[in-house]
Amino acid sequence: DTGPASDTGAATVAAPAPVAAPVSDAGPVSDAEPASDADPAAVAVTGEAGSDPATPEPLRIVLEFSQDCWVEFTVDGGRRTSELRAAGEVVTLVARDHVLLTLGNLAGVGISIDGRPWTPPGGAARVTRDLRIDRSTVAGTP
Repeated sequence: DTGPASDTGAATVAAPAPVAAPVSDAGPVSDAEPASDADPAAVAVTGEAGSDPATPEPLRIVLEFSQDCWVEFTVDGGRRTSELRAAGEVVTLVARDHVLLTLGNLAGVGISIDGRPWTPPGGAARVTRDLRIDRSTVAGTP
């Protein structure tokens, strides 16, 4: 019994021409869905899919950039991604367990978790480092 293969860390950039997802030693890479069909700057990143039917729905974290911002993230302990994002871009992170996030311009990023707006702790800090978003974070979201 071979069953369906599980996805491990995939990133796809929505663009007019197809863009191949990077290949890593972490295992098979699959195509992730773009965060928005209409937005060429949208990106979706997914963590490892669980095979246990009791696994809760994945976390869906959306970052909407209103200003340029440096961002670094890991999804479910996977490979770290570090990049500069421009105003108007949208990044969607999908995780089974958690996302670890660092933002270089917090004021320039709108964050939502599972479709609900979320303000990270730290008030007016410009740089937010090692922000962990997991199920307990969602429990505290109104």
